[in-house]
Amino acid sequence: MSYAGNYIRSKGVDCVVLRNPTIASKVSMKRSTKASRDLGAREGFWEGMMLSEAGLQSGDSFSVGTNTYLVQTVSRDQCSHEDAF
Repeated sequence: MSYAGNYIRSKGVDCVVLRNPTIASKVSMKRSTKASRDLGAREGFWEGMMLSEAGLQSGDSFSVGTNTYLVQTVSRDQCSHEDAF
């Protein structure tokens, strides 16, 4: 188990990847500070990491509480092997 995986399991929030069937996982997210220079557009950009067991893919959507997020791109973190989006 990687440091990032342990962190996500202990501090991350519950989420559900909206597929058929749905997949329950944990996610750690923050507002993206480098997605756009336009401060108004930046409000909609988030980045984070999800446990790799969820198999997150570009184009997936997931929900955290009452909020739903669309995943634009996913890359595997080279050190922790968790999914970064």
